[in-house]
Amino acid sequence: MARSLLYHCFPTKRDFQVAVAEVASAALLDATATDPSLPADQRLRAGLTAHVAYVSERPEAFLPLVRGAGSGHEVLREVNQRAYAAVTGRVLEGLGVAGDEASPLLRAAVRGWVAFVQEAVVRWLTDGQRDGSPQSGGRQRRRHLRGARTSSMSTSATVS
Repeated sequence: MARSLLYHCFPTKRDFQVAVAEVASAALLDATATDPSLPADQRLRAGLTAHVAYVSERPEAFLPLVRGAGSGHEVLREVNQRAYAAVTGRVLEGLGVAGDEASPLLRAAVRGWVAFVQEAVVRWLTDGQRDGSPQSGGRQRRRHLRGARTSSMSTSATVS
């Protein structure tokens, strides 16, 4: 795209970055939606698998979304926070806790777990230890994520 056309569509570079972040966030949420009829543990596994697969295929879309939240730009932070809130809501629903029923402690525990997963994926992408496939060579990564999932689910049972 020519720079002149870019600035015709977006008044500033930041406006363009926000639009890209919004599209990336929506695409990630669409790609990681799970079948609500599945049991909670299967939904969580399916969501994690879809998340890792999506970001391993599109790190150029995922990393700016995550890093933009830390840039100090309020709108980019809001885009990231909406995605966090959506994922947190999905996990809570999977745990059988709807909307306002989640205690502040449970909501914080789930948000913390979501942040952990996001950071683990960012490290995996940026440390050069990925092989491009969430299934091949990912035994240790899956073991860590499974441990996080298990501790999250057992914590939520005691926190709620």
